[in-house]
Amino acid sequence: MCSWCGALVRCSSRMMSSCSRPISIPRGPEPVIPRALGRQTPTPTPLLPHQPAQLGHVERLGIPALLPQSITKDSMRRAFAAYAESHEAASIRRCWSTWNTLCSYLFTGDILPANPMELVGRPKAAKTLPKSLPQSAAQALVDAIDSPAAVKRRTDWPERDRAVILTALLAGLRAQELRGANIGDLRLTQDRGGVLHVRGKGKKDRAVPIEPALIEVLNAYLASRATRFPSTSHRHGDGAQLNRWPASTPLFVGTDGHRITRGALQYRVLRAFKLAGPDAPRQS
Repeated sequence: MCSWCGALVRCSSRMMSSCSRPISIPRGPEPVIPRALGRQTPTPTPLLPHQPAQLGHVERLGIPALLPQSITKDSMRRAFAAYAESHEAASIRRCWSTWNTLCSYLFTGDILPANPMELVGRPKAAKTLPKSLPQSAAQALVDAIDSPAAVKRRTDWPERDRAVILTALLAGLRAQELRGANIGDLRLTQDRGGVLHVRGKGKKDRAVPIEPALIEVLNAYLASRATRFPSTSHRHGDGAQLNRWPASTPLFVGTDGHRITRGALQYRVLRAFKLAGPDAPRQS
């Protein structure tokens, strides 16, 4: 029996009251759920007895049969309060998730009138800041892109790879945000910098300031892009490469001129790390 759920079972069992019928597995259209519960809950058969032999096994373990009327909001709150006195927050969250899965299934099978776990509190996971690369590792990545070993094939595009990696490092963009960025999302400012409008995860938009040095890297990339794909730049700019493309044009493209794919983006970044060697260790 898993210790983190076993303690909760023992706490809950002390509050068990008699009932006319024990819990049984309902026959439903999703037979995979009982098997999933068997991997998550400790000894799921004693918890869900439906044969006399199984009831005897429960008694030998010292755990009374878990009955439907015993699983209530108040009893689960008391059990979790006692369980929290001797367990860490991560164990409580795992235990809550297991019981929530079980109670949701019993509610779906019309055995429980409601899922009481929705009213049982649990500790929230601590929010941590993302890890950043040290300056030496970032410099090793840029040097690796500019090295002769990085340009061996016609498909190699160091200007774009440099722009992708520095935008990810300096602006803090995720892979999907890099792929979804358009030319019109970058607005230049009077101090030769810019502001990038990012459509982030969970439909949360944000404005990211871009420093002038990164704008120069992006301009160099866009200039090389106009050379590679002259038919895609419809206007001549006034010194700013951003003005040469429509606002809806992808900011980062692949070797075919279309929006860069997720696989190509991951490959180019991983290749840069491989070329940089141990001087740029990947952050987990």
